[in-house]
Amino acid sequence: MPEQPNLTDKIEEFKNYFNDLWKGQKPIARLFKTAANSYLYDTGTNKVLRCKPHVFHLLESLFSMDIDKAFPAFLSKYDETQLADAAGIMKGAIEKEGVLLSLGASRFGLSDHYGNFEKLIDSSLGGITLEITENCNLRCGYCIYNNHFHGARDHGTHNMSEEVAFRAVDYLKHHSHKTDWVGVTFYGGEPLLRFDFIRSCVDYASKVLEGKPVEFNITTNGISMTPQIADYFQRKNFTVLVSIDGPKDIHDRYRKDFQGSGSFDKAISGLKMLADAYGERAVKKIMLSMVYAPPYSGEKIDRIAALWDEFPWLPKNMNVNITYPSEGSIPAGLLPKEEVKEDKDLSMWGSERFFNKYMGFGDEYPISQSMEEKKLARFMQRSIFHEPFDKYHLNGCCVPGVRKLFVAVDGTFRVCEKISSHAPVIGNVFSGMDIDVIKRVYIDDYEKMSLPSCSKCWAIRLCNICYIRAFEDGNLDVGKKSIACSTELNSKIRLLQFFSLLMEQNPGGLDYLYDFQLE
Repeated sequence: MPEQPNLTDKIEEFKNYFNDLWKGQKPIARLFKTAANSYLYDTGTNKVLRCKPHVFHLLESLFSMDIDKAFPAFLSKYDETQLADAAGIMKGAIEKEGVLLSLGASRFGLSDHYGNFEKLIDSSLGGITLEITENCNLRCGYCIYNNHFHGARDHGTHNMSEEVAFRAVDYLKHHSHKTDWVGVTFYGGEPLLRFDFIRSCVDYASKVLEGKPVEFNITTNGISMTPQIADYFQRKNFTVLVSIDGPKDIHDRYRKDFQGSGSFDKAISGLKMLADAYGERAVKKIMLSMVYAPPYSGEKIDRIAALWDEFPWLPKNMNVNITYPSEGSIPAGLLPKEEVKEDKDLSMWGSERFFNKYMGFGDEYPISQSMEEKKLARFMQRSIFHEPFDKYHLNGCCVPGVRKLFVAVDGTFRVCEKISSHAPVIGNVFSGMDIDVIKRVYIDDYEKMSLPSCSKCWAIRLCNICYIRAFEDGNLDVGKKSIACSTELNSKIRLLQFFSLLMEQNPGGLDYLYDFQLE
């Protein structure tokens, strides 16, 4: 029988194995813990693996120092037998699972941006968002269209013409022949100020796009709603996104009209008209957009979540989108005089409420269910790889002009309604798409700016940062994006920990999210 290597020789073999494998670099991965267990998230394969304590500690040492120093550091707490066992488990996982092999991203070549994106733009447009008016009947305290906020246009009076709207619909028709259905969204300002215009656009789109299913959508503050408008929307099968920030006192603090009066009574009345018109379909066709504005506290979120108790006709499991105001959108005069430190942020509150319901001893909160299910479903439906690639997706950026297209009142094309009004336009309804701008700014320049920091980032596969977080005064700004990166990394660590905690409690409890419809 051949002589078995002694323990010291075996450890030396493992040291050489890792040195040859990584060539002085570190694999892209992230270690994290729950209260009960330790885990490895591997960037290259997108896998999460539970680690035994001594394996986790060896990984910690290997990730934080040179291999020649990592082994002795491990031996300060463990013996050689445990070192050999931990290294052997790691080697087995590398060879079986394909983990710990990715050493960085060479480029963002997995994204559709790097295929035949011109063909996609020409054939696969999913929908258009029409800014039919700049005018609004409210002056909300956190609105990005306020004069003091520089990331977007100011409140205006311009309206979209029928020529622009119809040309936009024509563009949708001619550039969506590879999509099974399309969407037409009405946006403002407040689009209900032009209800007759909306009906004209719906008639035209229904005629021009005949033979292809059309999903009509509208974003509204609801205060101009009437039973007749609500009935029209349900007959045309609109999806309606209504802005409501919570109970009356919370809503009215920021959502005011020209005279400074709160808008809650009219908004909730409009929402009730919609709920009555849609009946059982309301749960799927009516959604809420909520802005969680200062002062912040867990108690305040509880009060916002109690809106469903105050108005039991609101569907319990409707889709809710709740966000913080855009940074810098609230003028100093509206902020609380004394800064109150946030004792519980939205994410923490949502996770706690979702966990309680998941464990069967908490009430159902539509806000927390909607918040957490979206994040968890996106993670569960992620692609899993058996071996890593050195190419990754372009953060969370869509291909401009493919999933959706924002059409401003004057007919200019923008990536979406959320991007800075100063970001480069990507075309217009009269001359079509500007492919050169898309290629130069939104692909080449964005990659050039992002790759130095993204190439070694453990969260590159999970990143949701998109163009809206990267423009400042019309130009790509690495500083602005880096601020978003810090927030994104923290949120992804919390996601990994929360997902793993839920799996520990009930491994099959989230299986229903494999069928969750993501945008």
